[in-house]
Amino acid sequence: SLRDGRRRNDDGCGKLVGAEVGAKTVSFVHQSQSTTAGCKGDSYHDVSANDTTTTEHFIADTGTAGSIALLLQAAFLPAMVRAMRRRVSLIDCRTESYNPPSTTIPAVKVELRGGTNAMGAPQIDYITDVFAPFINSYFQQYDDDINKIPSVAAEPPPLDIQIIKRGYYPKGGGIVHVNLRPPSSLLISSKKPKTTTFPPIRLTKCQPIASISIKVFHAGKCPAWVAEKMAFGAMKELKRAWSDNPRFRNRFSNVGATNNTSSIDGDECRISRSQTSPIIDGATVRITHETNCLGSGSGILIVAHPEDINHNSNNDNDDDGHPTKISSSLPHHPALASSGLGDRKVPPLQTGSNAARELVECIASGGCVDRWLQDQLIPFMALADNTGGSSAQQRSEVFVGELTLHSQTAMHVAERMTGCEFEVERVMMDRGVGVGDDDAAAAAGYGKEDGDDDNAYGEAGRIVGGHIVRCRGIGFSYA
Repeated sequence: SLRDGRRRNDDGCGKLVGAEVGAKTVSFVHQSQSTTAGCKGDSYHDVSANDTTTTEHFIADTGTAGSIALLLQAAFLPAMVRAMRRRVSLIDCRTESYNPPSTTIPAVKVELRGGTNAMGAPQIDYITDVFAPFINSYFQQYDDDINKIPSVAAEPPPLDIQIIKRGYYPKGGGIVHVNLRPPSSLLISSKKPKTTTFPPIRLTKCQPIASISIKVFHAGKCPAWVAEKMAFGAMKELKRAWSDNPRFRNRFSNVGATNNTSSIDGDECRISRSQTSPIIDGATVRITHETNCLGSGSGILIVAHPEDINHNSNNDNDDDGHPTKISSSLPHHPALASSGLGDRKVPPLQTGSNAARELVECIASGGCVDRWLQDQLIPFMALADNTGGSSAQQRSEVFVGELTLHSQTAMHVAERMTGCEFEVERVMMDRGVGVGDDDAAAAAGYGKEDGDDDNAYGEAGRIVGGHIVRCRGIGFSYA
C-alpha cells in the first residue's frame, strides 16, 4: 500500500510505475547497477543452491536513517527460504532416517545498513530481544528423538543478529549482520516423513508475566542522565499501573504478592508509599553507553517475559494439574515489549513513561503477542502447512488483544497475494482462561465495555478488544 503523505521515490535504482491515487496496480522496474552508477540499492553474490561451500551474501543499504528493522522484515523470509533450499539439497527430508551432513552448510548472510533505531518502526533491540527468540523457537520445532542428535542440539540459532554499528536520524549509517542457518530440526523427523512446509503458528493461551527487563541506551554525545531519567519514568509508570489498573495487575504470575515501597525522590516526581509487585520492583534495568555509532541518540526498550509454560490451551495441565512445561515441539511463548526514542522536544522522563504506558496497555488489553509482533506473524501464517484441511490443529491461530491497522492490512494483502484464508473472531479474554471462556473472562473484568461497537476503531485504526486470528495457509514448500 502507499502510505498517506509519502512522496514518490525514484532513487536511481529503478522507476516506480503507477504510484497514483486510485491506481489498482503499482510496479517497480529495477535497473541494474551497471546502468545506474549512482544507485544506493542492493548488491548480491549469487551462489548455486547446490553449492555447499560458498557463503551467500546480500547487502541492502537505505542510504539514509531508514529502519533496518523494516528491511529485515522484508528480507528475512525470502532469504531463509533460499537458505532452506540449499539445505534441502543435502538432506532427504522425505525419509524417516536422518544422516547429518559431514560439513556445515555456510549461512546465508545479509548485511543491512541504515537506522538501527528509527521513529515509527520497531527498534533493532526489539528484533533481537523479542522477534528473533520467538522465530528461532518456531524454526527449531522438533521431536525429542531429533533433539538427542548431538549435531542438531549443537546447531547455532536459525536467525542470528549482530549489531555492528548503530545509526541514528538523520544520517543513519548503522550496520547489522544477519546470519540465516536453516535448522535440521525443521527439515527432518525421526518418526514420520516430514514435509517441506512451515508449521502452523498456534498461540492460543496467554501466560502470566514472570519478569520485566528494561534496556536503556544513550549514544554518542548524549549524556547518561538522559537514560537514567527514561528508566526512572518507566519504573514510575509501571508501579502506578500496578496500583491503578486491575487488568494489568491480573496478568502477572504472583498477583497476590506485594511489596511495600518507600517514596522515591526525583527532580520531577515522587512515588508515594504503596504496594507494588515484586516482579516490577525486581525488574532488571540495564543502561548502556553506545560508542560505536554514527550520531547521538537515546532510547528505551521494556520487555515483559511470560512464564515458560505451554501456551497451547489444548494441553494446559499435566496429570497432577500443574501447567505443562514447554516442549521442543512447540515454539516458546513470545515476550511482550514496547519502546521509545529520545526526542529533544520531549523530556526523557516522559519518554520512559510513554514507553511503559504502551506496554501497560498491551498487557492489559490481553493477547499472546504485542502490537508489533502480531502483523509480523501474518506472512508465516499465510505460508504455513494446510495438510489437515479445515482441521483446527492444522490452522494457524493467534490470540491477540487489540487488532492493529497493520495487521488488518497485512491479512488483506496476504489473502490477495497467496490465496490463504484469514478469519478474525472478536472474543472476551483473561490470562488464565481458555479462548472463548466468556463467563470467566467477564468476571475478571475483560471483554466489551458498555456501549462498545464490535467494529469500533480505536486510536490509529486499532480495533479494541480481544481477537482470535485464524488462517488456513497455502502450504508453501521451500523444497
